[in-house]
Amino acid sequence: MRNKTDHANLDAEVQAAEASRQAGRGSYAMRNTPHQCDVDAEAEAAETRRQGTELIQQHLHAHLRNNPDSSYVSWIATLHPENAEVTIGSTQI
Repeated sequence: MRNKTDHANLDAEVQAAEASRQAGRGSYAMRNTPHQCDVDAEAEAAETRRQGTELIQQHLHAHLRNNPDSSYVSWIATLHPENAEVTIGSTQI
């Protein structure tokens, strides 16, 4: 549990960071400047998301090609079978 001294110190740190941000200098401003590793990580994450979306779209197109009368539910069941309960006829899988 924080005491009054902790809150006062925290308030002082926040005020100093805000003053530094407004002045455009100091550690607060430096922490918000993107480093190359941050830029690289964001680019890699964006590429990974793009590849994941492409993979899901390919799966959907293949599913529709092989099962033209299928539903969204059946597609999701094939995409994530570990989370699906499917009934074929009277047998639940």
